[in-house]
Amino acid sequence: MTTYATLILGLVVSAGAVCSGDDWCGHAPDPRPRQETPAGTMNFPPPLDADFEHMRLELEIADMNTPEIDATQRLYLRAIAYELSELTLDAQLLEIASVEAPGYVTSFEADGRTLVVRFDPPAPVGERVELITRYRIVDPPRGLMWTTQSPAFPGRAAQIHTQGQPESNSFWFPCHDFPNDRLTTELIVTSPQGYQVVSNGRLVGKDRKVVRGVDLDGRHDLKWYDLWHWSQDEQAGGNHTPYLVTLVVGKFDVVDLGTPKLPMPVYVPPGRGGDVKVTYGDTPKMIEFFGRILDEPYPWSKYAQVLVWNFGAGGMENTSATSMFDGALFGQADAIDQDFDGLIAHELGHQWFGDLITCNSWEHIWLNEGFATYLSHLWREHEQGPAAYLAGVMGSMDGLIANDRGTAPNTPGMASKIYDHPWETFGRAANPYPKGASILHMLRRKLGDRRFFAGVAEYINRHRLSTVETDDFRRAMEDVSGESLEQFFDQWVFRPGIPRLAISTAWDEAASELVVSVEQTQTIDEHNPAFVFDLPIWLRYPGQGGVQSRVETLSMDTRSASMRIALPARPDIVAYNHDLSVLAELKIDQAASLWLEQLASGPTVAAKIQAARAFANADGKPGAMLLFATARDESAPEALRLAAVKALEAQGDLSRVFFLVPPSNPGSIGLASVREEIMAALGRMGHDHPTGSMGKAREQIIALLVERALNDPSSKVRASAVRALGVMRATGAGNIVMTAADVESPQDAIRRAALESLGDLNLPEALPVVLRYARPGSHDRTRPVAIAAARRLMVHDDAVVRAMLGEALNDRERRAWEEAAEQIAAIGGPWAVDLLQRRLERTRNPGDRRRLEGWIDRAGRGG
Repeated sequence: MTTYATLILGLVVSAGAVCSGDDWCGHAPDPRPRQETPAGTMNFPPPLDADFEHMRLELEIADMNTPEIDATQRLYLRAIAYELSELTLDAQLLEIASVEAPGYVTSFEADGRTLVVRFDPPAPVGERVELITRYRIVDPPRGLMWTTQSPAFPGRAAQIHTQGQPESNSFWFPCHDFPNDRLTTELIVTSPQGYQVVSNGRLVGKDRKVVRGVDLDGRHDLKWYDLWHWSQDEQAGGNHTPYLVTLVVGKFDVVDLGTPKLPMPVYVPPGRGGDVKVTYGDTPKMIEFFGRILDEPYPWSKYAQVLVWNFGAGGMENTSATSMFDGALFGQADAIDQDFDGLIAHELGHQWFGDLITCNSWEHIWLNEGFATYLSHLWREHEQGPAAYLAGVMGSMDGLIANDRGTAPNTPGMASKIYDHPWETFGRAANPYPKGASILHMLRRKLGDRRFFAGVAEYINRHRLSTVETDDFRRAMEDVSGESLEQFFDQWVFRPGIPRLAISTAWDEAASELVVSVEQTQTIDEHNPAFVFDLPIWLRYPGQGGVQSRVETLSMDTRSASMRIALPARPDIVAYNHDLSVLAELKIDQAASLWLEQLASGPTVAAKIQAARAFANADGKPGAMLLFATARDESAPEALRLAAVKALEAQGDLSRVFFLVPPSNPGSIGLASVREEIMAALGRMGHDHPTGSMGKAREQIIALLVERALNDPSSKVRASAVRALGVMRATGAGNIVMTAADVESPQDAIRRAALESLGDLNLPEALPVVLRYARPGSHDRTRPVAIAAARRLMVHDDAVVRAMLGEALNDRERRAWEEAAEQIAAIGGPWAVDLLQRRLERTRNPGDRRRLEGWIDRAGRGG
């Protein structure tokens, strides 16, 4: 459908053509430069024909249960290099009514994806243009999420929240929806009384506004609204990129953890204000610590944290106003096993890296996400010490060792222009979160603390309130450190993969020398040269005056290298990469006696975990007694104890895993995370043994799991025990699991574990329980679990499960309808194709349409 409108205001003329969201006018080519390569599509930052300086956005929300907003945007811009005759903005599914620019005759075209504005005469270079766009937002599928009131959630008020990253804010305001430009913004929002409105920056003012209408009987009807004015201007800290603009409208308890100089309000669901300090109480300390270690005080005028319904991720670092998922809150009773400091620190860290300094294009997203992840490690180091820090870094490296296996030129590296959708840059095998953090850790080890943190401070000083690329960071670090770092960045940031090392250790008694041989076993060719690095080797050995230790370094720049180390006596510990100076997979061939000493007395927690893992992969059960003692050692680092439990499980040592939590004293393991891991291990080990081969042992395991599911003080441990019962197919405990489905717990963890287990147990009486939580009224992260479990149980009532899936496919909650689509596609056949096709026909968002087309294809092939 095409409509034309003409608006005449003085000398300003605006004419527009508008296409429906599912039709493509075809007049506006995608302005973003791309290039096809054998490895995929290369994406480049879109051109900036204008410098966008400021946005003033007026939004009128008449009814919080009618997902429509009337909007007027005033966008202030200047032509940069050439006079501006045409401007293209991203404007996805917006109903554009008019566009004008005082002093110019304007025309426009809008196709549901972009808004093209033409100026007559062209705007001169450097002259400020005010572009006024009036439009309507109607229930967008992305960018602005609207949760209306529902009988399924009695008493829960309607709510709006936005999510701009990566390129979704153009679903609610026209913009250059890419991070390579920055502007100041202000939002003036009219909302029904009784609702809080939160946005970026400082609250300029809040007023009452009366709207005169006419009721159904023809009488004048006065309605009162609140008028909120938020401004992210120089006074609030300065400009930011469009994807960081935020709007939240809802009803909250608000607890301010800050000071009059720097407010730190936390917005939580009504009635939960008393839990704010338990969960978010360290926020002021984090802000002080980050400001000090970065030599850059917190840059904005406030720091708000806002918990919202149906949030798609854990958190989002909108400038000065982070959004959090609604489950990121717990009370004092749950503090024994709940901790969101990692998430809180990560999102806070983004206020410097992501907001104050922003990646210029998505290929450099590691400069946002890697830094934020690393700051969460630094916070652990500050609060818990070096062992917690190193364990966090090791966790980052573990995921890369498992997944970052690609080779050039067919696999993009972490920082690569190759992607089909910006989200791909966030989820590569060379993932920017852990790999970015690992690179920063390696750089810190390479340069030392003084030069590393001085370089980071210089990087901030040079680029605050601007956009950056990887080379900007590299140059700052080089200028401060005096090092040449181009090779370092080239191999760790831009190329895929990591070194994979085969290491052997031998003792030459005659020469009194340790012989070390290292080979890089990953692909090495003209596109993938050998990695260049210095591998530290920590040695402990008898010497004059007692036990001595020192660190040797093996420098590698070829496929293989070796060295001979003269020592006064045979070493009893040879720990490679003990401080994680190198992101690499290490397969080490050395005597069990060396591993035993390293597990008991290694120089770092990383070295000890390395030894525990070596025993996990060894034949037989070497080191089992020491692993058992380590797992039970309340003074040992948490990560080491967890590694010991996993090693015992890998060895198949069911008896020792079981007696880590003796039935006579199940509370003897004080750390909840260790008990949680033991429950999960018992479930997996019990499942791997046929019922008849375990005899009484199976009954004892189930009895322990049931006891912990009912009585453990930790909700995480109870959830792990419930899940383990399902993994073991412990049908005799079905009633226990069904009862657990009705237990309230943080993040609905116990209920979600129970629903997964009910799908495993395949009991007909479980289907009504599962269906109850698959329908509206359950937590948005619980419903998908229930929907998946219901499909597994459909053998007990095929028709009722199909009916539920059909209803869920049309639900407003994204997680629910996406899971329903996944399960419908898995069932497959004409019924599935028909349901999915009908959903496709009424879906406007191109991204959702592509996903539905994939599900339809799968369903047509029989699931």
